[in-house]
Amino acid sequence: TATGSSPLPMTTPACPDKLVWDGEWQSSMLGMAGNHDLSTAWTKYKDRPYGDVAMMTMKQTCWDVEAELVMKGINCDATFKGTVEKNVLSGTWTAPTMCGTKSESGRKFSLTMAADNQSWLGDMYSDGQDPTKFPPNWAGRRPVK
Repeated sequence: TATGSSPLPMTTPACPDKLVWDGEWQSSMLGMAGNHDLSTAWTKYKDRPYGDVAMMTMKQTCWDVEAELVMKGINCDATFKGTVEKNVLSGTWTAPTMCGTKSESGRKFSLTMAADNQSWLGDMYSDGQDPTKFPPNWAGRRPVK
C-alpha cells in the first residue's frame, strides 16, 4: 500500500442501477393482507371497493418518484412524491378528499418493493395513524397482460 493513502469513503451512487418504480402499475386498496401476499388485493368484493384496480403511472428520476392515482371506488384522486431508499419508496401525498384516511393532515405513504421488482405492498396513511399497528392497506403490481 502507498504511504499516506486512505480508503475512499463510501458514497451513494448518483442514480440506482435500475429505475424499478418507473412505469405503469395496477394498484388496489386492501382491507387486510399478508406480507407481499397479493392474493387478497385483487379479489373483487360486492360490498366494498377493495379489489377495484386503479392504474397509476410512476415517474422515477434517480432516487425520486412522482405518481398520480385515481381510485374511483373511494373517490380518491391523489398525487404522490417520494424518495427511494433500498427497496422502500416513502414520501407524502396530496388529494382534495380524505381517500379513506383518518385525517387530511400529515399524509404519508410507504411502499416496499418485492424482490422480483414486479409488485409492492405498503401503506397510505395520515397523522393519527401508525402503519406499524395495522396490516398493509395498499398493493401494486405490473399490469397483467
